[in-house]
Amino acid sequence: MTDREMLELAAKAAGYAVEWHEVVVSRRGRFGLIEHAKKEGFRLNFQRWDPLTDDGDALRLAVRLHMQVSVTTESCRAETLPCLGVRVNDSDENLATRRAVVMAAAAVGREMK
Repeated sequence: MTDREMLELAAKAAGYAVEWHEVVVSRRGRFGLIEHAKKEGFRLNFQRWDPLTDDGDALRLAVRLHMQVSVTTESCRAETLPCLGVRVNDSDENLATRRAVVMAAAAVGREMK
């Protein structure tokens, strides 16, 4: 599953109406050359929404789904129901926590019809 698909399922579980946006930004770079950069991602209420990279978005998602989150030095576990728990191992505790929250939310979204 791609990150985009996982975020779509997580948004579905939370009842968020997110929209995918792709924007190409152009600017004059060094030596007068035009540089193009593609920016893409989900928007929620006209603001960027990415709980995989934003601590606040991940926390709001966890609260919305009444998750239990536990962090140890080895891993992070996010649990929405006793049967829908996700464990992520990563040396970056913040990254592991955000990813576990999104993965658990996506599991809920996958079970929804």
